[in-house]
Amino acid sequence: MQLLQKLQRFDRERIPERVVHARGTGVKGEFTASADISDLSKATVFKSGEKTPVFVRFS
Repeated sequence: MQLLQKLQRFDRERIPERVVHARGTGVKGEFTASADISDLSKATVFKSGEKTPVFVRFS
């Protein structure tokens, strides 16, 4: 009986909607690799001296 009650409560639980204007902040900048790690990754973002524009969101 307890399992049935727990399942019923879980099924009827209200799922809150996602907040449209959530608080947080964003930062725009440049990422510059300080060391060449091309032996670990083929991504050009990790070549030494390569500048890549980035945008990071903190919430």
